Amino acid sequence: MKSTSDQNRAKAIRLIEYLKRLASLRTKIVRDLNEYAQVLWFDQIPREKGCYSRSWGADEEYSEDVWIEVQTTREPELPDVPLMCKDWVNQELLRNTDDFPELMDTITIQSENPVLEKDISQAKLFSNTDQIANQPNVKKAWENYLEQKWLPWAE
Repeated sequence: MKSTSDQNRAKAIRLIEYLKRLASLRTKIVRDLNEYAQVLWFDQIPREKGCYSRSWGADEEYSEDVWIEVQTTREPELPDVPLMCKDWVNQELLRNTDDFPELMDTITIQSENPVLEKDISQAKLFSNTDQIANQPNVKKAWENYLEQKWLPWAE
């Protein structure tokens, strides 16, 4: 007579086999690479830090069982834009490393009317348009930011 632990082990094995076969019934068998949505060839794995492919040759750091390894890394925090440049930059475009971020040519600044009197006909706020050509300090701060902070971050 088998012990209870042997019977439980046999039941667990049968359950796993059943679930494996059930899953294979729902899985489409692919016999042609063109049927896959995407195919990643070993030679397309980038030779960068955090990536490894056995096809590159044996490496002592990796077990013989490892064929491909890709380690995820956290994206570094985007460096803060200089305060004087914030109004001149589209913040969403800063994260796009494919294009070099540029300052806007013109901006509209709203400020309170300094000569506001009790006369209701005067606006509380007024708009003023400024051009980057008139702001050499902003340009210089932006160039320094790109060179010293944004470019190293983008790489």
